[in-house]
Amino acid sequence: MAVAETSRTYTISLPAETARRAEELAARDGRSLNELVVQALETYDGRSVRDWLAAVGEYSRSRNPGYTEVDIPRLIREVREEAAEPSSK
Repeated sequence: MAVAETSRTYTISLPAETARRAEELAARDGRSLNELVVQALETYDGRSVRDWLAAVGEYSRSRNPGYTEVDIPRLIREVREEAAEPSSK
C-alpha cells in the first residue's frame, strides 16, 4: 500500500540580504522559515491566477461592445438562427 507524500525537503540558496529579511519576517510573524516560504509560494500562485483573470477580463471587455445580461437571450437567438440558415456555399 502506497503512503501519501506529505512534504518534500529542498535545499536552496538565498542572497545574504534576502535570507536576513526572510529570517526577520519569520521572527516578526512568529512562524518558521518553512511556513514563510509556503505562504510566499501560495501568495505568488494566487497573484498569478489574479493576473490571468485580469487579463481574461480585459480581453472580454475589449470583445464586448457594451452587451449586458438583457442582450443575452437576443444574441443566443441570433446565433441559433444564423446556424440554422442553409449555407450558401
